Order: sequence, then C-alpha cells, then structure tokens
Amino acid sequence: MAHFVPPGRPVLRAEVGHRPAVLIAESQADLRQVLRHVLQDAAYEPVFAADGIEAVRMVMRTAPDVLVLDVQLERLDGLLALELVRGIAANLPVVLISSIASPVLGRAAERLGVFAVLQKPFRNADLLEAIAGGLAQRNGAKGADSCD
Repeated sequence: MAHFVPPGRPVLRAEVGHRPAVLIAESQADLRQVLRHVLQDAAYEPVFAADGIEAVRMVMRTAPDVLVLDVQLERLDGLLALELVRGIAANLPVVLISSIASPVLGRAAERLGVFAVLQKPFRNADLLEAIAGGLAQRNGAKGADSCD
C-alpha cells in the first residue's frame, strides 16, 4: 500500500555501523549529485541508475536495501521497471518520486507495493524519512518471517 509521507517529521539516519544501500533511479544528473550528498550525510550508501533498464540491472547486481525510483525515466518508464523489479525482489521497499501527481499513479503505487510516493520537488527530510520507514518495514517483515 502506498503511503504519502507528510512533511515536517524529523530526519531519520541509518543505523550506526551499517550503511544500507539505497539505489536511486533518476535521469537528472544534477539531482543524482544532490541526492548523493544527502544520502552520504545520512549514513546511507548511495548507488545510482540513470534510466529504467539500468535500475533493473542494478537491483539484480547490487541487491539494494531500498529503491528510490523516478516514474519518468528514459529507456524504460519507472512503473514498468518496477514491474520487473517486483519479479526479482518482491519485498524491496520502494519510494516513488514523480513530478506528476495523479490518482492513476497512486493506484499503480498501491498495486505494486510501493512504500511511499513523493512529489517533486520534495524536501530532503521527507525522502530520508521515507527511506528510513521503508527500511524499518523491511526489517520488521524479516523479523516476523524469522519467528515462524
């Protein structure tokens, strides 16, 4: 189910001693550079893909802890890339980012198990909160699985 992250919550940092890998699939080089600094400052290990095809390949190669996926990607649209990613990593927390807000996007995000949807321009704190929330949800699911 998609969660629309409200603004104004505190910035959450990664756990001390562990740098979760965050794959950012974003076609704008300047935004990738900004996000590199934001994620490194928050103790995450950023990995980048410039288009949808590269994003799917990077999920297979790097097994990231969280995927931040722009909907408007080159070569392969973000939602189509996410369809493929779900076949590879069904429980990977995904944060969708988009400059277009629409009910169709919200329904697709819910259907594809997206953790959060952020509309561009978004605040860095909102992105960090969404990433931390996705990690917490994933870690909670792992803990629940291990109790069986």
